[in-house]
Amino acid sequence: MKIVIIGAGIAGLGAAYYLSKSNHNVMVLEASGNVGGRSCTITRRGSGIAIDVGTQFFHSNYHHARHLLSETGLLDSLSVVHGYTRIYDERASSGYYNFNKNIPWYGPEGLFGNLKIGQFLLRHLHLLRRYPFSLTSPSMADCLPGMSDKLHPSVVNGIVRPLSLIGALAEPDAMNISLHHLMRLVRIILTTRFYKLQGGVDRLHRTLAKRLPVILDAPVSSLAQTRTAWEIRTRSSDRVFTADHVILATPAKDAASLMPSDFHEEKSFLESIKAPPFVLPTFFLDRPMCPGTWSYLFHQKQRGLISYLTDVSQLTAGLADKAIIQPWICYPNSTHLVDRTDSEITERCLDELDGYFPGFSSWVIDASITRHASAVPFHPVGHEQRAIEFLKKMAGKSLSVCGDYLSGGYLEASLWSAKYVSQQFD
Repeated sequence: MKIVIIGAGIAGLGAAYYLSKSNHNVMVLEASGNVGGRSCTITRRGSGIAIDVGTQFFHSNYHHARHLLSETGLLDSLSVVHGYTRIYDERASSGYYNFNKNIPWYGPEGLFGNLKIGQFLLRHLHLLRRYPFSLTSPSMADCLPGMSDKLHPSVVNGIVRPLSLIGALAEPDAMNISLHHLMRLVRIILTTRFYKLQGGVDRLHRTLAKRLPVILDAPVSSLAQTRTAWEIRTRSSDRVFTADHVILATPAKDAASLMPSDFHEEKSFLESIKAPPFVLPTFFLDRPMCPGTWSYLFHQKQRGLISYLTDVSQLTAGLADKAIIQPWICYPNSTHLVDRTDSEITERCLDELDGYFPGFSSWVIDASITRHASAVPFHPVGHEQRAIEFLKKMAGKSLSVCGDYLSGGYLEASLWSAKYVSQQFD
């Protein structure tokens, strides 16, 4: 069967890889000049070392991703992320405390608060047992909010807000996070090991692309279904591609714009997915920050924009002598930066970081701004049920869809959907 896949992120490349192994004739069309989608890297001047400025980690429960890493010979290039997260909290005597997720004790919450956190996790322990990226059956927790006035403040401070900021890049109430997705984040963040891939996460994408027929700079303008095939037109040339089957492996909003009008219910679902644009600054410093600390969380709602920092130098071999700081500006604060210039974004961030680390702006020797058209897709209350219904409506058609927005917003979620689509051809 001749299959055209639109999008060369991990969902599109994964689907192409799985289908080519089953001897299908596949072709991948990518609108940009690079593969990888939200997984991308920049290179530190003079070092040649790739630095992730999109997707950051693999996790120990990434079964599909680890299988691909093994098949492409990259598994041995993974390294475990070690170190603390420094959580800023005015209740701590020094204004912050170091958190080790392997020994999850939330210092300022005290014994009673930690017991409340433990009770919350035990109450929902059954939700942690399932593979978090599949859509095999709906969870009752999908119908419940993850953020509620009834929650004990320690649960909000220790679980709900930090996991929403770190794992979904949004305040929990702003995204209307479901209890199901909150517990998915518990499973992904608190119960797994994090891994970095030498050369950047997109090294997997680039390795897969070398084995597949990928056409870059080929933005698709329209799809049209004839009696016998699909016709795919691109904006960059007059060439028309034909296929027996088309797979949309783009962000949801792009898939919605390409989907023919007679798929009105499916199109409506895709249009309902919210994945705000995201801006990620990277600051190269002339000195180290805090050895052994790889991330910083500004735990309480504060007056500034920045919610979270990562120190890339603590994650990448050969960089520990000088810090590389990435501030993460989460939704809805992120909306204030999207239309700003790079210099304005840099100035806003440096002003704020000087407040936490006096003199920070004088330590910066270089800066870079990376812009993503969409960040982590939201998973609000009821999303899982709607996604399951969407997949049912798409079943048996000659047009398929895969992407991270269906079941988690993570690289592994993309690969689960790619595997799900490829199995429909068996």
